Amino acid sequence: MFNPLPTVLLFAMGLVGCHLTEPQEKPEQLVQKAVEFPRAREIVTKYCVQCHYDQSTINRYDFQDDQEMIDQAGPIAERVRSGSMPPVGSPQLSKVERGELINWALRQGRINAEERKAQAENETEE
Repeated sequence: MFNPLPTVLLFAMGLVGCHLTEPQEKPEQLVQKAVEFPRAREIVTKYCVQCHYDQSTINRYDFQDDQEMIDQAGPIAERVRSGSMPPVGSPQLSKVERGELINWALRQGRINAEERKAQAENETEE
C-alpha cells in the first residue's frame, strides 16, 4: 500500500519542488561587466527607434539622438526592467540584451543624477 506521508513531509520541508520558490534573478544580474554606450546604442537601435524617433507623433523621445538616449537613461531602465517596453506585440529583447540595457541605463542614470547634483551645487555657489 502506498504511503503518501514521506512525500507530504518532503514538500512541507521544501525539499521537493523548491525550484518553485527560488527568487527570480534580475536581468541586470546576468551581466557581469559594465555595458558601454555603443552596446546600449545597438540594442536601442534594434528595438526602440522604430517607435522612438524624431518624426514620431506618438512618442516623445527621439532615441536616434545619442544625447536624448543618455538623458532618458533612468526612464529606459524603469520601463525595460518593468517589462512595459518594448510593448507587447513588438520584438522583445533577450534576457541578456535586457540585462545589458538595464545595466547601462542604471549606470548612466546614476552619472546623470551626479551631474545634475553637481550643476545644482555650482548654481547655488554663484
